[in-house]
Amino acid sequence: LGKGTGDVSAWLASHGLATAARLAQKIEVEAGWERAAEIVLGHALEAVCVEDLHQAATWLQGLEKGDVELFDVNAAAPAAPAHDGLVPLLDKVRSPWRLDALLGGIYVAEGLDQALNARGRLAPRESFITRDGIWIGNGWLRAVRDSDGQASVLIREQALQQSARQIAELEDRVAELQPQVEQ
Repeated sequence: LGKGTGDVSAWLASHGLATAARLAQKIEVEAGWERAAEIVLGHALEAVCVEDLHQAATWLQGLEKGDVELFDVNAAAPAAPAHDGLVPLLDKVRSPWRLDALLGGIYVAEGLDQALNARGRLAPRESFITRDGIWIGNGWLRAVRDSDGQASVLIREQALQQSARQIAELEDRVAELQPQVEQ
């Protein structure tokens, strides 16, 4: 999630953002839709979550090298208009913040045929994403085929969060049983 070393990490640390959450750490995606969400969100998954985008933007002049993406957790993006019968990708993603600016106007389709047949209903700048990650709009299509099925940032992040919960539960159980061991 871009938490390594280097110019960006030093820049983040100098502005108190070294431990700020990344967007991928704060979203949950409905099982089976992780690939679709990851393709749409792309680099935004590594976005550093900030309380004040305006303030953080003023710090950019100090970033001389590297890439950084910032996500304003207080953004009040207007909700995307709804289409009857079309399910927005937003319905598959849960977050403590509004994600309309990133996911608005993107609808889900179970497969390519469904997306191809329904794309005539799309307005400009709207699109479909299929469960297996084919992204299609009026006049364009994007397919990403990774050779590594384990490369999903979202799936790895969810696995890490599940492992952290399990570790916490086991540590609580150890603390609970420690008096018996001492006895």
